[in-house]
Formats: sequence, C-alpha cells, structure tokens
Amino acid sequence: MANAGRAQGLLPEKKFVRLIKERFENEFTEIFGIEPSELTANEASYLVGFKSIDAIRNRLAAAEQEIDRRLRSKGIERTNEATPPRAHGAQGVSAPDLTPRTS
Repeated sequence: MANAGRAQGLLPEKKFVRLIKERFENEFTEIFGIEPSELTANEASYLVGFKSIDAIRNRLAAAEQEIDRRLRSKGIERTNEATPPRAHGAQGVSAPDLTPRTS
C-alpha cells in the first residue's frame, strides 16, 4: 500500500491504529481483509490521512486502473485476483475492465 514510506520500524503507532479503527470501523477490514493493527507503520501513517472510507475506495480504484493501464501498455494482462473482493463495493466505484485485449 505504501511504497515510499519514511518510517524505519514495521509496527504502526498505536494512535494511528486507533484512528483508523474509529474513523473507518469494520469497513476497513471488509475492504482490505486485514485488521488495522496488521498494517505496517508506513501503511498506517498513509491511511490515517484519509478522511472517509469512500476516499480510500476511490484511491484504490484509481491505483488499480493505473496499474492495469501500465501493465497493458507492456502487453501484460492482470487477473481479477489483484483487487480485494469488496474494494470496489456498492459505493459506485467500478472495477477496471480486465477483459483480454485482442490485437
């Protein structure tokens, strides 16, 4: 999730875990399939900056589409296994189109 983090340690700060739990409740675990306490320090510090679960969903969808676009430009196709099952949910965020390209 967080690729260019600055934290040296792996364990997230307890205040970040608490804020993520309070702010996003069970929806966080439904989207990512993990508990906030299982995040790395960099992941927790990145995600605590989001103000709503919808903002996380939208960022996740945009990242998935960008990754898919870059891979397709190199002739690589992805499977649907890349996105957690509820990530695009019923919030009106659509999953990227991953149908095979024909040339």
